[in-house]
Amino acid sequence: MSELFDRFAESLVMNHERWHDGTGYALELLDEASAEERAAIESLILSRGVRDWRDVEALAVLDSPAARRRLQEVKESGDGALRLALVTYAADQLGEDEACGILIPILREQGIHDGLTGALLAIEDFHPPAIVLALREAARDREGSVAAECAAMLLYLHGLASSPHGLEDRPFLLRFHEGGSDREAAYRELCARIDRADPIP
Repeated sequence: MSELFDRFAESLVMNHERWHDGTGYALELLDEASAEERAAIESLILSRGVRDWRDVEALAVLDSPAARRRLQEVKESGDGALRLALVTYAADQLGEDEACGILIPILREQGIHDGLTGALLAIEDFHPPAIVLALREAARDREGSVAAECAAMLLYLHGLASSPHGLEDRPFLLRFHEGGSDREAAYRELCARIDRADPIP
């Protein structure tokens, strides 16, 4: 096979640095690939199986009938991490209701290290009304760290913060870690602030 194919195949080899830095496959090589090389790369990915977000991203970029069929299988698989990757990298494979059906259970049930961070990254770009409502419910009902993250995202989506990470609103967001009346007051203040803000674009 060609040098380009070998370079792409090498990018599939996971090491600590690539895992730590979140480095994907060398998808830029697809722009240079011949039809024959592209077909060989697709066959390689399909033969390995869909293991993580990198495979979902690669199949979405390939966008062939076989790649779309495999992504459909991912959608039906029930694997939460892979389904979340669909929202991030292959949103055109999903309807709005399907994407909400993946993200909303994460907002209701998952922790910071169990998928919530990835869901919030997707929500930066995908936030129909059902998602905004689920964020409000999570800010009201979830444990402190999750509630604070969801409150920070709401401030960002409503144009009340320059980033979704809550650094400029840290004293306010820390109140979501407290119990009792102060947390309830923080939630009421959050709702008042976002209800006064301009509609989410």
